[in-house]
Amino acid sequence: MRAARDLRSRAHVQPRQPLATTQVPRVVVTSISNTGRKAVEVARYAFIVLTNAVPGREEEFSRWYTDEHLDHCLALDCFVSAQRFRFVPKEPGEYPAHRYLTIYEMETDDVQATYRMIVEVGDTDVMPLSDAMELTNRVGWFFEPITERRTRRAQASFTPRLTR
Repeated sequence: MRAARDLRSRAHVQPRQPLATTQVPRVVVTSISNTGRKAVEVARYAFIVLTNAVPGREEEFSRWYTDEHLDHCLALDCFVSAQRFRFVPKEPGEYPAHRYLTIYEMETDDVQATYRMIVEVGDTDVMPLSDAMELTNRVGWFFEPITERRTRRAQASFTPRLTR
């Protein structure tokens, strides 16, 4: 217990108050329609998608996903940002159910309607899919923030000494 207290004091970590679990941070965006511009309040969500390439087609899958699919997604108003990740084992022989992760930031006032729209435009000219992606083993979930986004401050950085 004392060691943990010492690490916190050396790192100058100051506790923060979490947001109430029912309080979803909202952002104001400008909506443009046939009737003109107007400010609309929406919530920002993380849309987490796990995928795999068809065995033997990893390069084709990654090229399509990075060079085409992300741009198709970001062309839709609800998508704000996207970043892809590839699994890295922490121990030899570790194999997850999904090898690729994409984190999208999305803004919407209706998650269910947004998801229905994504499903409707999937595998159309708006959002073509690749047969290099395993279609039967992909999953996606929406998450809402319950805390503010934090980043490391330079003065709080430290490297703990590990002992064995």
